[in-house]
Amino acid sequence: MIQLHVSSDAVKEGEMIPSKYTCDGKNISPPPHIGNIPEAVMCMALIINDPEVYTFLLMNYQRHS
Repeated sequence: MIQLHVSSDAVKEGEMIPSKYTCDGKNISPPPHIGNIPEAVMCMALIINDPEVYTFLLMNYQRHS
């Protein structure tokens, strides 16, 4: 099994999420960084589910040559 590394420079560990990424701000998703994607992967979907607030995030990825 491959372990992906998902992070965002917009959200710092141990700090509050900036308000523009909440419903009190622009309610937009922070820009993600996905690392450790194998070269053979040409496309994938990443689904992030948060059962505490009944929301999910779907991100599509396509590698361009």
